[in-house]
Amino acid sequence: MNRLEKLKFEKQVAKRLTLLPFQMKPLIDEYYNREIDAIEKYGGSNPVVNSDSLTEIEKIMEGVYGTKET
Repeated sequence: MNRLEKLKFEKQVAKRLTLLPFQMKPLIDEYYNREIDAIEKYGGSNPVVNSDSLTEIEKIMEGVYGTKET
């Protein structure tokens, strides 16, 4: 998995976090948009990353929402 795929997945997970302070959500969204744009629009570094953390997130999401998809 490359960094862009991981960022997009993390962004979708962050959107579903309901216990975040209201003021924090736009900042998180802005961070992911900036990082994704840096890769997609400006050709930033997009290395292959370890997907172990995503496997753990998928397990949690499956337990909470009954599905791996976000």
